[in-house]
Amino acid sequence: MMQASRPRHSLTQRLPLALLMISACGPPAAPTIPVHATTGRLLTAAGKPAAGATVSFHPAGQTKPLPFVPHGRVDTDGTFRLTSYKVGDGTPAGEYDVTVTWRSTNPDGEDMGPDRLKGKYADPKKPLCRTTVREGENLLEPFRLR
Repeated sequence: MMQASRPRHSLTQRLPLALLMISACGPPAAPTIPVHATTGRLLTAAGKPAAGATVSFHPAGQTKPLPFVPHGRVDTDGTFRLTSYKVGDGTPAGEYDVTVTWRSTNPDGEDMGPDRLKGKYADPKKPLCRTTVREGENLLEPFRLR
């Protein structure tokens, strides 16, 4: 008895289907925590903008840390916008210990060199201050380095 011949599919016909099946089996997207626009200012003890410093928000008193550290770079006028997932998107609502580092930057804006503040505000256990982020848009009172 003769077997019916099955049509042969070329590799170029099967490859797109295989890739689609593989991509559908990938890991699920990471859950995202809602964030809220958060803007503030960082000033020196003399009241000048701390341009180039990095402000980081560490959840205060939480046993389960966030999967990221909300942070922002201080602009020339002293303002910063916090980033959690994408630039300037904000931070989850909650209470935070605020740390600051202030390194020199190269022409690409990357940190380099020692902290100008010598680590004085770099430890979340000894923060510059504590602040609260609420749901909705947040315009924080200015922080001042001591």
